[in-house]
Amino acid sequence: MLAFITILAPMAIAQMYMVTATGKLTRLDNINQINNFPATKYYTARHFYVSKGFSHFRFTFVVSGKSKSDFDMYIYAAVPVFDHLFPDTNQIAAIRTGANANVLIFIDNKLSNMQRLKKLTADSIRMMRYLNPSFVMPKYGDAGKYGAIAVVTKQYKMKFNQPEMKISPAAWLAVKYIKTISNSLSLPEKENLYKVFTAECDADFKHLQLNKFIYLNRLSYNNRDLKNYVTAIKLKGDVIGNEPIILLPVFEPFANRNGNKLLWIFGSFVIGAGVFLITLQFTPLRDIDFDNLNHAAIIARER
Repeated sequence: MLAFITILAPMAIAQMYMVTATGKLTRLDNINQINNFPATKYYTARHFYVSKGFSHFRFTFVVSGKSKSDFDMYIYAAVPVFDHLFPDTNQIAAIRTGANANVLIFIDNKLSNMQRLKKLTADSIRMMRYLNPSFVMPKYGDAGKYGAIAVVTKQYKMKFNQPEMKISPAAWLAVKYIKTISNSLSLPEKENLYKVFTAECDADFKHLQLNKFIYLNRLSYNNRDLKNYVTAIKLKGDVIGNEPIILLPVFEPFANRNGNKLLWIFGSFVIGAGVFLITLQFTPLRDIDFDNLNHAAIIARER
């Protein structure tokens, strides 16, 4: 058994090394180009927008460990990545610059002005529409002869159920949180620890700068976490498109992707071989009674 482990361990590490070492890096100018190239292991992108506001989450619990002693809590966060600021920055800019200087401005259902509109950041806007004078003048007379710009910010609470916004991101970034506690705890104790865990994850997620990644690692179809991310994405029913592309953001140089795998290939073999030889040295060999062995062989021939 020890000899088997000595051989198996380096082979397993070598297999992981081959996957990371031979994976191709595709350089994208725009994240939306990811569908225009054959699937590769790694990606970089110059232009993209990570939208935490449209993140999808999945919470799971697993009992594991020897004799089912551990209670594992998982949070899977799938964060959409667009090729531009969402809502569309270009559309917002076009409405702002194309409107007449005397156009009426309505922000969150209140009459405002162009100066305040220009101070709003694009990612704080939920919706922006230009209204033709024919819709504005019946209520505002000549003041509305240039039309109006109606803006709804993300902070504004609608008085009616607004239609659910559908999204179609180019890809999704994968973020996973896990914490293991004792399965012998009572249900109230587990619930309290779960609340602490979710609060810690929420604080970390808010400050996590996903746009600072160095490169992206595409999750393969046999990745054990892939199913949970896909489930999270499809949970709300607000995503348009086929099977999502799940990418793991990596925040260290691409040259470090192999880590110390190559060293561990040889190290694990040397350690295993050393333990095997030491075991042989201190394991007494059974003495063989050659007289009885020869006697048994003679009897066997005579038969």
